[in-house]
Parts: sequence; C-alpha cells; structure tokens
Amino acid sequence: MTHRTRRCIFYIFLFLFVVLASSIILYAQGYSFDWQKKSLVITGAFYFKSYPREADIYINNKYEGKTTKFIRMLPPGEYDIQISKQDYSDWQKTLMVKSK
Repeated sequence: MTHRTRRCIFYIFLFLFVVLASSIILYAQGYSFDWQKKSLVITGAFYFKSYPREADIYINNKYEGKTTKFIRMLPPGEYDIQISKQDYSDWQKTLMVKSK
C-alpha cells in the first residue's frame, strides 16, 4: 500500500468520524433535521401520566402507546392530544411543543 493510499484512507475515516460524532452529539442534545424546512430544529417532548393507568395516547389521531409514557423528539408546533380508555371519558386538548 502506497503512502498516498494510506493518506487517502486516513482522510476518509477522519471525515466520517467528524460527521458521525457531530450527528450523535446533536441528536443527544435534542436536535433533529426538519426535512421540509431543510434545517436543524431543537425538539421538545410530552410526558403523559394518567389515572386510571394504561390509557391510550393519540397524537394527531395517531396511536402512540399507553400512559405512563415520555414521548420525545417532537418538532415544535401544535399537536392534538387525546387520551382515552374504555368506560372513561376521553381527554382532548391541543398542546404546543416549544424547543427544548
């Protein structure tokens, strides 16, 4: 293997390391890429806890699981929330997610 080939391989791996390390750090800090706006956004989260337990959570009419649950990495914006359980009244509200 020539010196030039080794140098080329080194720079490729160095570039990959910088890109992957940066991506991991940004993700851990709560950043996400918004493909529609083509920019980085700081995400937010919801934490749902209910009595009675094991109620169904719907965000924008999409099933997200059962309570108690922490839902994270949500882009900023308004969300229609519904929490329901059979034999109980549904809870509905529009909530705003802000960055961080």
